[in-house]
Amino acid sequence: MLEDSGRPIAPVRFGLFEVDFSAAELRRKGVKVKLQDQPFQVLVLLIERHGEVVTREELQKTLWPVDTFVDFERGLNRAINKLREALDDDADNPRFIETLPRRGYRFLVPIEPVELAGVTNAASGEAVPAYIPRRGESAAGGWLNKAPITPWAITAIATLAAVLALWRPWVHPRASERPFSQFDLDLAPDEFSHPAISPDGSRIVFVAKHGLAMRRFDQSKTTPIAGTEGATFPFFSPDGRWVAFFQNNKLQKLDLEGGSPVPLCEAPEGGGGSWGSDGKIVAVLHSSHKVLSEVPAAGGLPRPLMDPKGTYSSGLIYLQPQVLPGNKHVLIATSNVTGQGSLSILDRSSGQYTKLIDDSTRGRYLASGHLIYHRHGQLFAARMNLNRPDQTGPGMLLMDAVSRDFDVSNSGTLVYERSAAEIPSVVSWLDPFGKLEPLISEAGYYSTPRLSPDGTRLAIAATREGKQNIWVYDLKRESFTRLTYDDGPDSFPVWSPDSQYIMFRSGNVLACTRSDGSGRVELLKQANPNSAPWSFSADGRWLAFWPLQPDSDLWIAPVQRAPGMMRLGPAQLLVQRPGSKGAPALSPDGRWVAFTSSDSGRFEVYVMPFLPSGEGAGAKWQVSNDGGWAPTWSPNGRELLYQNPHEQTVHAASYVAKNNSFVSEKPRPWGRTSQGTLQTGYDVSSDGKRLLVLIAAGEPRRETHLRVLLNVDSELRRRALAAAK
Repeated sequence: MLEDSGRPIAPVRFGLFEVDFSAAELRRKGVKVKLQDQPFQVLVLLIERHGEVVTREELQKTLWPVDTFVDFERGLNRAINKLREALDDDADNPRFIETLPRRGYRFLVPIEPVELAGVTNAASGEAVPAYIPRRGESAAGGWLNKAPITPWAITAIATLAAVLALWRPWVHPRASERPFSQFDLDLAPDEFSHPAISPDGSRIVFVAKHGLAMRRFDQSKTTPIAGTEGATFPFFSPDGRWVAFFQNNKLQKLDLEGGSPVPLCEAPEGGGGSWGSDGKIVAVLHSSHKVLSEVPAAGGLPRPLMDPKGTYSSGLIYLQPQVLPGNKHVLIATSNVTGQGSLSILDRSSGQYTKLIDDSTRGRYLASGHLIYHRHGQLFAARMNLNRPDQTGPGMLLMDAVSRDFDVSNSGTLVYERSAAEIPSVVSWLDPFGKLEPLISEAGYYSTPRLSPDGTRLAIAATREGKQNIWVYDLKRESFTRLTYDDGPDSFPVWSPDSQYIMFRSGNVLACTRSDGSGRVELLKQANPNSAPWSFSADGRWLAFWPLQPDSDLWIAPVQRAPGMMRLGPAQLLVQRPGSKGAPALSPDGRWVAFTSSDSGRFEVYVMPFLPSGEGAGAKWQVSNDGGWAPTWSPNGRELLYQNPHEQTVHAASYVAKNNSFVSEKPRPWGRTSQGTLQTGYDVSSDGKRLLVLIAAGEPRRETHLRVLLNVDSELRRRALAAAK
């Protein structure tokens, strides 16, 4: 089964496709794709010169000889269109065949020969190296027509056909006909994270217990990748042969066909990367520097893609960028330590950022022209034009119960980890000695607890029957009263100083209602959108709040009271500085405002004079020294409390305020306890002697099944067509 040269003509593989020169067939994952002879000959010629420009003149000379009486221009255009249709390619966003106007065409992706097992030299018994036919050789009329087909060959072909037939999810007709389907991939017994799928959608690499592991979709075995212990944030090269990752404070790459990790550059705190087809990697090498860098895929010195001191980048963490097709733009998620984030586009030539999607911290571009993004445990899809990547269409819900760990392939396959089941909590008292005493014995899904100023009631966001609303718990009667009934979600309740009203966040607007439930809920849409309230001034004249978004400033609004209602006047800036700020807490004496800010590179708690006029706003004192969030003033007038975002412990700092200066002592942990894990959210009792905390009622359990969605691009097209009818 040899060509005249004594060498077999090997099929070649690119992405999901194989080209069998001898049989003159194009196959997708082993299934023959219908393709006429002329487009196939164009494909052969482009493959022979992959990576090079094949001019229209060369195509005409080779495939349309001068004595052929046809319309060459029309014939070539028809052949290219048929070929693109067979490859499910797009002329505007090409994956395989690039058009160079008035010049010709270029085959973009690398190719690799498919091994021909069992072919040996009869004289020596050694394996015969395969080769790819060059221009001028007969690719379609090779060794298959010159040698008999032996029984063992027939058996091998039959076996392969049976295997492919069993693997039905991968049998794909044309893009418009490919069915949408989904299944679970069991990666047990170990938990996993950061799944990355190869561009052709044939395999995944993920972070496992002892390092990276790989799993092909047509195999049942997961293979550990040697030399990747402790690796994080894996991502593939454009041809799927290499995987890059962060390990031992370095960005490294590894050949999946065999080899050891190859260091590319220093990466003290890697935060994800993307490998462009231009041979450059865009990566987050040091998350605390808040800068994206460009690194040659062969290794070398990183080059910053933005000014780390720029106003947009202050206080933000950049994670898991994606180089978009064409290599001109980068999709990047920005977030602060509280999880507030957005998706943006970076123009690599100008360094300009443009925000795309608010309230999202993970996104991926799908080759069908869609942006897939994560928001509050759900995946959405929106149309995205690479010619205008700063504009997207409306989002449609794609999947529910999804973690931020997801990825997509060029072939339309999406993989994700289901969101971990939320852990219920027990509302408890915590004293300074670490003793816990349950206040509400029944565990529930609670957040943002706030005690009334008189200490008799608790307002809390509780999720029941899938809806998060505000409930009020009477400490004496030991009973709950539901305060809101809207779809919400409702959160961040704040009591007015006289305990008659509760301000809260409903959906993405501020809202207010009477605390006894006797009035209706008033939506205060005149306030800044996407905001959350945090505190009233002691005299009840001001409400302090902030927008839940990166680079947020602090705002106040005058409170207007009338019989049976509470309204807000025009909002005005309270603190406007570089970085993200949040949780403005007005002191009991009305002189100070405590808040969190990330202008130092991480969130810390600061104190400034509270002057609604803005005069003297330049003075600022730092209180926390190892990260701080959610400041709360103790009613005793001597302590400022806050939560450490890394340890979830509450710290207290004693302070002395004299004239216009504020002096705080070294913070100390409040009542460390070994009886349970503190969750986010707390408040202090009216006498300042106890904390109200949320204690986890169990341990988190990670998912061991990866969810796989096939042909997402086809499903999105189907939905778009259905919506247009």
